[in-house]
Amino acid sequence: MGLDALSIVQEIEKSFGVDLSQPEVARMYGTDRPRGEQVETTAGFIHENLCNFLKERGLDIPEDSWERVRFCIAEGIRCWPFNRTKPEDVKRESRLHQDLGAT
Repeated sequence: MGLDALSIVQEIEKSFGVDLSQPEVARMYGTDRPRGEQVETTAGFIHENLCNFLKERGLDIPEDSWERVRFCIAEGIRCWPFNRTKPEDVKRESRLHQDLGAT
């Protein structure tokens, strides 16, 4: 997991008011799977897992959860000056590294 992935997690925790455990972060990025079964994470996969975590904790899923996740991903990636990812660039099928340039 690169620095952008950690920045995205911090943005999500701030935006949704939650603390994600290491196993939850691994599940959110799909790194909890055996190496041969891992695929590059998409924005939609992150959103889907985040919604599952909120439900598991008995929390409501905000109506604007997808917009928040898009913003968090863009902010987490944009913390590096050479990447100009905007929230509107983030689609559900966007792969973090290949499509959005995450490290």
